[in-house]
Amino acid sequence: MVVPGSNGIVSLSIPLEGGRSVKLPFHKINIDYSSTWQRDHFRSLESVYGNAPFFFQYRDELSKLYQHQIKLLVDWNLCCLNWIFSKTKLAAPNFLSSFDPGEAYLLQERNDFYLPSNHKNTEKGPFEKYPQIFEDKIGFQPNMSVLDLLFNLGPKGINHLVNSK
Repeated sequence: MVVPGSNGIVSLSIPLEGGRSVKLPFHKINIDYSSTWQRDHFRSLESVYGNAPFFFQYRDELSKLYQHQIKLLVDWNLCCLNWIFSKTKLAAPNFLSSFDPGEAYLLQERNDFYLPSNHKNTEKGPFEKYPQIFEDKIGFQPNMSVLDLLFNLGPKGINHLVNSK
């Protein structure tokens, strides 16, 4: 996940059992809980978004989400996606309700374009601007985590993007 911090982009990654270059099918990758990544991620989000207009509306629920120790990375991602869908009042795509972990490779293949490491890829634009918490210091940062949109514009943030096209 990438978010705009006061001094530039902040990257938050989840440690994996076997390391970043683990060679397992997507649906078999385990999260490594030997570090305090959940606490560190949440503290980073508090630091970055503590003054964002809608952060405190979601803070407690997000804190609870970060307290779960979910074994598989795919399950963590689905849990987070479902949380985002519930907060934005968007209907989850059908593939989330009937997700077959054996077909996770299909999702991975289609979503490599949207890896956090590709956040500066301009082929995905044009990007619709919205107010960001550190925009005055580092300028507008496109293609950030959906949390950036949610904490800055609230549940109607998705409507801003959809209706601006």
